Amino acid sequence: MGDPKTKPTSSYAQGCSQRRSNQRGVELIVIIVFTAVLLAVFTAALGLIDSERRLTKRAADREILLQIAEAGINYYRWHLAHDPLDYQDGNEIIVSNIAPAAYIPDDPDYLNPGDQYYSDQGFTLSTLPASLEAKLWLKTDQADAANTSDAFLSFEVNRATYVYIGYDQRGTPPAWLTGSFINTGETIETSDAGASPLTLWRRQFPAGVVSLGGNLASGASGALSMYTVTLVAVPGNGPFIHEYKNFSGDVIGRYSLIVTPPALGSTITTVSASGYLIAEPNRKRTIIARFGIPSFSQYAVVADDVMRFGSGTEIFGAIHSNYGIRFDGTAAHGLVTSACTTYDDPDHSGPNEDCVHTHRPDPNAVFLGGRQFPVAPVDFNGITADLATLKSQAQAPTGIYLSPSGQQGYHLVLKTNGRMDMYQVNSQAVCQYCRTGPWNTCSAGQKRSYNDIWSINAQSPFTYNGSSSLDYPLPANGIIFAEDDVWVDGTIDDAKITIVAAREPLASGEATIVINNDLSFTNYDGRDTIGLIAQKDISVGFYSDNDLRIDAAVIAQTGRAGRYHYTDYNYNANRYNPYGCGSRLSASPPGYVYRSTLTLNGAIATNQRYGFAWTDGTGYQTRNLMFDDNLIYGPPPSFPTTGEYAMISWEEI
Repeated sequence: MGDPKTKPTSSYAQGCSQRRSNQRGVELIVIIVFTAVLLAVFTAALGLIDSERRLTKRAADREILLQIAEAGINYYRWHLAHDPLDYQDGNEIIVSNIAPAAYIPDDPDYLNPGDQYYSDQGFTLSTLPASLEAKLWLKTDQADAANTSDAFLSFEVNRATYVYIGYDQRGTPPAWLTGSFINTGETIETSDAGASPLTLWRRQFPAGVVSLGGNLASGASGALSMYTVTLVAVPGNGPFIHEYKNFSGDVIGRYSLIVTPPALGSTITTVSASGYLIAEPNRKRTIIARFGIPSFSQYAVVADDVMRFGSGTEIFGAIHSNYGIRFDGTAAHGLVTSACTTYDDPDHSGPNEDCVHTHRPDPNAVFLGGRQFPVAPVDFNGITADLATLKSQAQAPTGIYLSPSGQQGYHLVLKTNGRMDMYQVNSQAVCQYCRTGPWNTCSAGQKRSYNDIWSINAQSPFTYNGSSSLDYPLPANGIIFAEDDVWVDGTIDDAKITIVAAREPLASGEATIVINNDLSFTNYDGRDTIGLIAQKDISVGFYSDNDLRIDAAVIAQTGRAGRYHYTDYNYNANRYNPYGCGSRLSASPPGYVYRSTLTLNGAIATNQRYGFAWTDGTGYQTRNLMFDDNLIYGPPPSFPTTGEYAMISWEEI
């Protein structure tokens, strides 16, 4: 028998215990699985949050990169507004992140002979090569003359820079100097008698970090004085690097600029700006913007006098006068503006009229491009300064300068082969008429000659720069300056030319340009441009083509653009002229006082009242003035401009 104190375990109790144990195991497994699922979900959520954070930061950084690039574009637009001809960012070198810190200057040091060149010693410069005078110096310490490190001095520059090292003539230079710099053969003389003259070494560094070794680094010996450092900007158009700071003044990024100057016959400057962050220099956004200064010939017609456009005139392009405008022509297709509000029309009696008006019954049928007044005036006096620049450019090796001829002036015939024929005008033609009858019975008191006939009778070639003036190459810079009157005609092909007629003194001299025969382009897509600038008149003379075409932007600085008034003395049948000076309009062909059609494709700037026809019916019966919109930002070479740089286009690449 068993122990009476021990109760036997029933099978039922054992089953319950086993079930409870199994249940706890299942619960534990469920807890583990649930925990694992929660952990996976939590981890995934954290990953998603981190991914969203990184995407958000990336999007924010991308926006900042664009802002940095835009800051570069805005900076250079500001720069051009202050210096329109500077495409090299002022040639200023900006030095930053200098190490060791003791070399950081309080202010930039631009040194000349007599200046101290060490920070810790009183030695001064005696003589310098001209290329280093008034250039930026990074003052070193004489106390560092014994430094042997291969990486001692470093700094950053904002542009491509020539780094000049002046080394103690007593020593052998270190390997870092002889291995990557060139010996210029020039020297710097100083008051340090032992080291002077310093041997001058040079190397070109791109924008970015410049690293220099110690004075007595590997390979060096014998030098007792510390080297000098001079920085000179490398000529060029970039890249130029500028820091970009946040609102707290911390440098968080930089923008890099590349500036492309205008091509010949253009005012368009292209600026490329790339923005990047200090923390992520390999991520960039780049913007390219094009800026242009409107030329003086942004109008089809601009004048510094009252103007009247009569019947038969149709103008395509803007019109402006600093005074009043009366437009009675066929149509003005562009905006018509004036600098005044009302004026007394000299061709009409009665009260003052609007400064832009018409005597046709329906102004809306005349001013198809609208009208606006008053607006800001256009400065004609400023052209005098441009004449001085043009004269200087013509005297350069790439221009053509024609001194006073001693004759009537010069005749230039432009040719499609990139050359021209140049003549001296020996005499002008004469047109005489008799006021009372046939020439052979005309009394001396009745014989007359037209004034200002401006037509060539005799001309001859001459020697220019040791060569014949015939078939002479057009100037490389496109500038022809004659200190005399000029006749011009012919055709160009893929050429840009500016012809100036101006006598000294430039502010008060008088010279005229005359076009009697076609002056035309081969290409009308902006590849061909002709500019004519005269101190006095841009004129069409007496013996001019019946159908005359002028493809040019013309400026009559103190005179007028137009045809002189050749009156018809042949209205009475008893008046007779054997040369046809006064032939009737109905004659075939009509007499020279009457011409058929003038077509001007380009622009007119005239100081005085313009006109190719007169109220008595003489002159050109039809005048088609068509504005060449290529002239706005693609004028002839060195043509006068107005206003400031304007944004033409903006794009991200």
